[in-house]
Amino acid sequence: MEQFVKKGRTILNAELVGMNHEVIKISQRVSLAILKVKSALINQDIDVALEVVNEDEEINNLCIELEKHAYRVIALQQPISADLRQIIAIIRLIPDLERIGDHAKSIAKVIPETNGLDVEESLEQMAEGLGLLKERLDRATEAFVDRDDSSAREIAAGDKDIDAVSRQILREVIREMKQDVDHIKKVSKLLLLAKSVERMGDYIVNICESTVFLSTGDIVELL
Repeated sequence: MEQFVKKGRTILNAELVGMNHEVIKISQRVSLAILKVKSALINQDIDVALEVVNEDEEINNLCIELEKHAYRVIALQQPISADLRQIIAIIRLIPDLERIGDHAKSIAKVIPETNGLDVEESLEQMAEGLGLLKERLDRATEAFVDRDDSSAREIAAGDKDIDAVSRQILREVIREMKQDVDHIKKVSKLLLLAKSVERMGDYIVNICESTVFLSTGDIVELL
């Protein structure tokens, strides 16, 4: 009986480690998408923007596979206590990673339409916001894997910086709309991108909340 329990424990540990590796892999793909969108914005590179759009499906598929993996482990290994909490935390953060990727794709889709428009200030502000988002996502993922609720709270508290950038983007877009009334419809699409930057920051905060849950068992709102 004892040998059977030890074998079951070994299998479960391997599954939990494997799921953490999957979380890291998905987060790295999302982080790369953000980096590519930033580069495409700065360089007005339509080819790179198209890469982000096309690669989003792979991120979605990885998220689906991780969710299936999590439910399979629950069904077959029947984890309890901290082990079950880790799996629940992973299930919680999967949609957040997927939605961050979706917003990166949304920004990438609009990049071709900004070509030739006088919106340099907005794009620079957006690139700044994306740089902050990538850095926060990388740190949030590290905190999750390390079960570091202190770092998670610190990262979430920095969301006000993302909100500030989003507001600055909105101000710049409105100014540019007034200056370029002939292309107001195209320029107005940047308003949605400002909202995307803000929402991506919110999803990173959600990941931080999942980290606090994983570490302490507490369900918190950090916004």
